[in-house]
Amino acid sequence: MPEQKSVIDSIGNTPVVELRRVAPHGYARVVAKLESANPTGSMKDRLARAIVERAAGDGRLAPGGRSSSTRPAQRGFRSPLSVPR
Repeated sequence: MPEQKSVIDSIGNTPVVELRRVAPHGYARVVAKLESANPTGSMKDRLARAIVERAAGDGRLAPGGRSSSTRPAQRGFRSPLSVPR
């Protein structure tokens, strides 16, 4: 995977691998996306990024607001986190 400038840039740039043993040779090419390569290991990273970018773009999220996502922190928003015991 190529080097990224920030953790946010790696969202959505998930590698694709060919699954050669799923279908007989010449029958079909089967590939799978490795969503676990996203920063939090989930395809939900894409959704979170899109929600934050849209909210920031239309003014519903402004610097100084609160969020628990990585993307707002990258854009200068406060991101309080809580960790269960």
